[in-house]
Amino acid sequence: MRAPRFFGWFGKKFDRQVLEEDLIAFRQAYRDQGFLNAVVELDRLEFDETREWVTVHIKVDEGERFSVKSIRVQAIELVPVGTGERLSVRPKELVVPENELLELCELEPGALYSQLTINRDEQALRDRYGELGHVADTSMPIQDRWRFLDPELVYDLDRSEVQVV
Repeated sequence: MRAPRFFGWFGKKFDRQVLEEDLIAFRQAYRDQGFLNAVVELDRLEFDETREWVTVHIKVDEGERFSVKSIRVQAIELVPVGTGERLSVRPKELVVPENELLELCELEPGALYSQLTINRDEQALRDRYGELGHVADTSMPIQDRWRFLDPELVYDLDRSEVQVV
């Protein structure tokens, strides 16, 4: 008789590496929803007497959902260092004023932090820069193309707030 299947979780051969990858994915899913200090860890593995089946017990502490304390947009540029391929980062003036860029963003102070919202905001900013002719094609040298970096997050753990840059 075949084991029941639910999202591929049942009836598969146990693989510790896959379990570790799943734990990382679970943590990321919580963080994407604003639970920035969520803890997801393996509690225990419970094998049957034949060691043919295992039940995986996972502990989750979501913690508080973080809200956005502030949001800023910064520009940087990559400049070559010496004659090698190393690049250095230095601040640069924004092409579009920060207040105009922030008006395009759904994420705002007081809102709950959400990676989905950041992704939509990234697309809105890409669209705005694209309208101005700033190209982000990966065929271009990295120092010559426009790109959106992952936001820098500054946490206030006591207040469950985050500053987003």
